[in-house]
Amino acid sequence: MEVFIRNTPDRASEEDLNKFFRSYLAQCEINSYYFRKLKSRGCATITIADEVKGRTFLNHHGKAPGLSKAKIQLKLWGREIYCSASHRPPEKYLVQSLQKEAADKLQKSKSKKSTLNQTGQTQRQFQFASLSCGLWSYNKSGDVVFEEYFRDDRRGTVMFGTKTMTLLLDPPMCRVDIPYPSVESVTTGTRFSPTITLLLTEAPRMFDHINNGDLTSSFSSLNIQTRPRAFKRKRVTSISSVHASIVNSCYVYRLSLTEPTHFSHVHNLLTGHREMMPPTKSWPTKTALPHVPFSDGLSQMNSALATTYISLPFGIRFQVQKLVQNTYLPPTKAVLLLPELAQMFYRSGETITVNAVRKLFHQIPFAGPNTEASQFGIDVLKDLLRDNEEACKRESSYKQNLTEIHDHIALVHTAKVTPAGIYLHGPEAETKNRVLRTYRDFTDYFLRVSFLDEDYEPIRFDRHASLVDIFHARFKRVLEGAITIAGRPFEFLGFSHSSLRSQTCWFMAPFTYNGELHYARSVIAKLGDFSQIRSPAKCAARIGQAFSETFSTIHVPNVQEIPDVRRFNRVFSDGVGTISTSVLQRIWKEYALSRELKPTLFQIRYADSSPAGWEGPFERDTSKRNSSHTILYIQSRVLTGSVKLGAKGMISLDNRLDGDVLNLRGSMIKFKGSPAQDIEICGAAFRPLPLYLNRQTIKILEDLGVEDEVFLELQKDAVEKLRCTTLSPINAASFLERNSFGKAAQLPWLIKKLDSIKFPFQEDPFLRQAIELAVLFQLRELKHRSRILVEEGYTLYGIMDETNFLEEGEIFCVTETEKDGRFVILGNVTITRAPALHPGDIQVVTAVEAPADSPLNALHNCVVFSQRGRRDLPSQLSGGDLDGDLYNIIVHPGLRPERTHEPADYPIVPPFEIAGTVERRDMTDFFIRFMENDQLGRIAMLHQTFADQKEKGTLDPDCIDLANMHSTAVDFSKSGIPVDMTKLPKNNICRPDFMATGPRVKIEKDINLDATDPSRDDDEEDVVSALDPDGKGYRYYESKKVLGKLYRAIDERSFFAELQEQSKMLGRADQSGKTTMERLWDYVQKEIRPMQWRHLEESARDIKEMYEDFLMNTMSDFSSSPLRRLSEVEVFVGTIIGKNGMPNKRLRESSTGMKDQFDRDVAFVVDCITKDGKGLPDMKSLERSVACLSVAMEGEGHASNAAGLRSFKYVAAAVCLKEIERFQGWYT
Repeated sequence: MEVFIRNTPDRASEEDLNKFFRSYLAQCEINSYYFRKLKSRGCATITIADEVKGRTFLNHHGKAPGLSKAKIQLKLWGREIYCSASHRPPEKYLVQSLQKEAADKLQKSKSKKSTLNQTGQTQRQFQFASLSCGLWSYNKSGDVVFEEYFRDDRRGTVMFGTKTMTLLLDPPMCRVDIPYPSVESVTTGTRFSPTITLLLTEAPRMFDHINNGDLTSSFSSLNIQTRPRAFKRKRVTSISSVHASIVNSCYVYRLSLTEPTHFSHVHNLLTGHREMMPPTKSWPTKTALPHVPFSDGLSQMNSALATTYISLPFGIRFQVQKLVQNTYLPPTKAVLLLPELAQMFYRSGETITVNAVRKLFHQIPFAGPNTEASQFGIDVLKDLLRDNEEACKRESSYKQNLTEIHDHIALVHTAKVTPAGIYLHGPEAETKNRVLRTYRDFTDYFLRVSFLDEDYEPIRFDRHASLVDIFHARFKRVLEGAITIAGRPFEFLGFSHSSLRSQTCWFMAPFTYNGELHYARSVIAKLGDFSQIRSPAKCAARIGQAFSETFSTIHVPNVQEIPDVRRFNRVFSDGVGTISTSVLQRIWKEYALSRELKPTLFQIRYADSSPAGWEGPFERDTSKRNSSHTILYIQSRVLTGSVKLGAKGMISLDNRLDGDVLNLRGSMIKFKGSPAQDIEICGAAFRPLPLYLNRQTIKILEDLGVEDEVFLELQKDAVEKLRCTTLSPINAASFLERNSFGKAAQLPWLIKKLDSIKFPFQEDPFLRQAIELAVLFQLRELKHRSRILVEEGYTLYGIMDETNFLEEGEIFCVTETEKDGRFVILGNVTITRAPALHPGDIQVVTAVEAPADSPLNALHNCVVFSQRGRRDLPSQLSGGDLDGDLYNIIVHPGLRPERTHEPADYPIVPPFEIAGTVERRDMTDFFIRFMENDQLGRIAMLHQTFADQKEKGTLDPDCIDLANMHSTAVDFSKSGIPVDMTKLPKNNICRPDFMATGPRVKIEKDINLDATDPSRDDDEEDVVSALDPDGKGYRYYESKKVLGKLYRAIDERSFFAELQEQSKMLGRADQSGKTTMERLWDYVQKEIRPMQWRHLEESARDIKEMYEDFLMNTMSDFSSSPLRRLSEVEVFVGTIIGKNGMPNKRLRESSTGMKDQFDRDVAFVVDCITKDGKGLPDMKSLERSVACLSVAMEGEGHASNAAGLRSFKYVAAAVCLKEIERFQGWYT
């Protein structure tokens, strides 16, 4: 029920009223309620889940009919407050969320004895006298000191919230937010020196209090025409000009408490029940002033890199600047290493010097009370570098450059630009694009730059804080200026369509090539003629084709232009062309495709010449007809002449073509003026991809009549398979292989082999942890994304029927694998394409067989669409086309909807254009505008909420409007026109339970799920959230729809606890007391006796160290902070778990990049063990593998890594056991 409240004091805030009513509500046993202060003067409402208890409250404090006042009159600040039953019904989903909250609290109280609130509310706000920022350092005696580079003597308040520590400084009002996961260590002083010192892994978030006038002035100064909305504060990059000079490099913050008596309270709070905070250490430390201001030391280092040591290769200087910029060493210490590095370069070369410094990153510990001063001595650092140099020299005897092994790979330096700083990474392996391939000897003049928040996530929308200074001042300044690294200025170059969505672009520094100076503008000019394009978004997209990742190039001079198939103002052939058999075979040869089954269609980028004055479109010849259907007579013209063209899309085999022929259509050709004449391959249909349902697809299918039980049964089967994973080694190996976990390290094979020699993987803690992590990841994909595998389904590239055989509503769909052979799908099937939000994005079509002599039979692993009818089918499926889109073919009869909905037909929005030629500034403006206005995720989340709450689900008019807005948001990257968010349907604060975040995953000795459920409120009020009483978080209710049922059908905590218990039961320690790996080592020694291998131990140690360097680099390169590495098991398995155990899209893409890099590294390490310097099988491979396993058994890897690196022994074990098998085969 809802209680209406009148006559509250005008100056009483919502928080004041909430606190006042709390005790009175508690007396009526009301613990779950929602308080809302209304805009109407002196009015508020309380929504109460239990109506009976609500009536009890009104019996005591409400005004009954005929009475002048309540039984117990409520007064606040001397003013009588009146309560009565509201005339309007409470919000349905708000009541459901309160009922869920009450049930959660009851469950929590039963499972856990509550020790909170026994003595009242815990104090969480304390006054401080000053705030300082600096570094941990050491004095001449070796004692740890806090080296203060910045001090703010404004008094303030520190508030300990549930997720964030917030500092408020006044006046002028300034706010600093420190998320608990960013705190690496906490050091407290004493009652006589009451300080709190925090070592962070990233810069905090900082805000200034503002009024509307300030914001209007800010918009005006930045030439922003948009009218600013009202904000309480604005995000800033620092809290003062002095702080700005150190904020990106000094991560130690110290608070001096005002009241010494508060010290014990703060200390107890920090060491209490907060699972998100690191251990707190009490260690009195003095404050020291630096001998050299940080900015002076930074200037000294920059000057040395740009002048005195400019002769050092850029790769070395980059690593030195990275040491400082990523907060590993202060600039004054890094400068002292330069003479040593110069000598190293002259005696050992660039590659060894760079690798020696990269090893140093993993050897430098965090400074502070837990670290000795001797570990940071300059002589110690120099000794480490020299040791690293010798190790790198030994490795170089068999270690090739990655770019020499893989022609499609380039090593690229990267930079992360955040509000507070710029952080350097790499060089990282990057798949080449046209630009990197053209300037292959100048890759260190190109820089991949990402614009992100301090946690390396995209800047999130904040309804209370303006981000105008971050986007239009901080980020814009970087985009329009230069990033100077080691004296080399990098300027904005461009971005691809995919990199735009990840807020990443390319910068480059000028260089001389073939006697000509190359800089950003000249490089773009050589890509093509973009002068006629007036849309910044479209121009950027066309230029971006050159930055799309491609694996190789194939020269095809004989290219023909053929017309598009058009009907009723629709393009049925949008983005697809054809190739002859001979060109296909040349592609196979170029890619050295040794597999028996080779792809017959490819996604490409292409550029060649065409007749001057070519503009498209093509003429249609309707003189030839087939079965009364109009067809297009293809008139081919050879592309010759002076005008060059750039094209993109799909090409498929047409075995009717003779000679070397590539047919491109007008819809594929995007710009003129490209000098290239090559096919660049972006993707290929090697095999049918698996089909996974997702929440959007499931919801539409539910609304179209598919029964809930179908989805529940599919999920139940998937969960049961996961449950059985650890029951047997065969199950575990099959699971890992099926999901491509640990394949490069041969983990599936190793588990099966260990079982064959009676060593179950469950007995080994690391192997058990690796499989548990993989299972947990898949379980969370099911629970938090409803990503359910449908075995009767496929994901395939789409192309057009070039033979004009298929009728409207028909498809030809064929799959083929070496294992299962060729399979032509027949009958009615469901077809869709992601993302599907509109109910018409899912259709039912008829899959047919092609005639025996049809060219379609030469194709495989694709879905072929008809070129007949009033509208092409791809455009009906989420606005798809044929330039590389993937389509989902669902054969499962239970997933065939009872009815279908008319597909959406969104009008084509003309792109935003400017009057003149598009310049660099126009494209950087668009890049900023895209970051600022990309609302795709927000719209999708709201659509998911409305689809659950509305009676008609996705068919509701609000959901249809949101699907329309989502389409506009998708096209924003090409049209330059952002979605109008003022048209967003009004929403409430309630979300279905399946949208709640999951518990955090902690990977330590074991994998643990945090006991704190992020979707549930703490027992105490969050003092930080109370700063924004109108910004309450989302409330969650139990969804009655199928997605809610699927979500609640999985109890991840109990499932994972049972899984771990099951693994441990099956993996009881061997009676001998030896570990699995120790017993394996005994087995190996027995099998290879009396073979000699000890003489190879030294080279084996080098291989082990090289592997661990690769591993540590990957753990750092793909982490969310330069100072916070990924866990070893995440890299080994090939998946990043993320903060809340469920990675977002960016983390999933990062996981793919991480897995690719680790797979390449492991494959190279295996080659070092098994092959000679020429890449041929080595006769000593067995002995070397035994030596590698021997040294792997000696220790736990890098001493600087507290947990120890453990995975090399498993890589070595797999190689060794395979070599023993091979040796035994020869012997037999």
